[in-house]
Amino acid sequence: MNPEIKIEHEPGRSRFVARMGAEEAELNYSKEGTTLSFLRVFVPESFRGQGMATKITTAGFEYAQSNGFTVVPICPYVRDTFLARYSQYQSLIKK
Repeated sequence: MNPEIKIEHEPGRSRFVARMGAEEAELNYSKEGTTLSFLRVFVPESFRGQGMATKITTAGFEYAQSNGFTVVPICPYVRDTFLARYSQYQSLIKK
């Protein structure tokens, strides 16, 4: 993975984004009170297989943890793949 790619939080657009030239990887979310619903992770095809989905999803969970949010994992990647590998974030999942 390209180490200089930084994840930015754009709260006005309800997303975490990584820019790679003209392309963007993103985690889209919605916010209601103290709950973030992670709706979709998208990584451009040319950047797949480099851990970008993990990096951007981790940024979302770290933000949630630091700011006292719970998370509803609507996105299949977040719900089925990411959380199976990174169980330390299970405590943030809204019951």
